[in-house]
Amino acid sequence: MALQDCNELRPYELLLRWDELTGELKGAAFYERKITVMDGELIRNELQDPIPVDLGTPALAGLIDQAAAASMAAVTRLQGELDARATEAGELNSIIAQQAARIAELEATA
Repeated sequence: MALQDCNELRPYELLLRWDELTGELKGAAFYERKITVMDGELIRNELQDPIPVDLGTPALAGLIDQAAAASMAAVTRLQGELDARATEAGELNSIIAQQAARIAELEATA
């Protein structure tokens, strides 16, 4: 049993907080997790204390831009999937209507 990545810190999340009254960004904190892997299996995963982020740093703006870009990419992908499912639903509804009309024809001739 070999320990790997013992006590390695890995990024976990960036928390942004806005002022309830003004809507202005008022704070940010970065979280890491300390992990231990044994034989390819995660055996420890501990959330570390928050690290305050200076709101005036260009690095924060870059992180926010990356998060926004990733979120928009996910929204675009999900919207595409939703549109495809809506098209499929429309096609299925058309088939159902055709089958209902055919059933009505058959019942009328029986």
